Amino acid sequence: MSDPVPIPSNAPPARETYVYKTVEGCEIKADVIGASPGASKPCVIWIHGGGLIFGSRTNSPRPTFVEALLQRNFVVVSIDHRLAPETKLPVLVEDVRDAWRWIRDCGPSLWGIVLGLWRHHRAVGSRAELVLSRNAPRKPGGG
Repeated sequence: MSDPVPIPSNAPPARETYVYKTVEGCEIKADVIGASPGASKPCVIWIHGGGLIFGSRTNSPRPTFVEALLQRNFVVVSIDHRLAPETKLPVLVEDVRDAWRWIRDCGPSLWGIVLGLWRHHRAVGSRAELVLSRNAPRKPGGG
């Protein structure tokens, strides 16, 4: 078991906001936290909860959780996806898969990230990541 990591009480870390997808004029965004271009860091992709009907990349994850990940040298990418009832589940899954592809394709060069899969159960976010993990898009050659 690792030693506890102190959580400083200073300002929250900076978030860089990107549009990872545009659908019918609607920009779907992701916040990248803790990026270090040229580094090689693991990445946590955060899919907010909210029962498919509410939630946002900007109100999750909790600052203390983000700080603990950053202190352990992770990059955190908190993503938005379209919401119900206007959007059905297959479209939500498509948004999450597109975010995964965007992070996989842009992450190493822009933010120095290395992708892996880590599970954290948080309502709808956990359902979305389960579907994503079973169908995660792979690069040719197993990447």
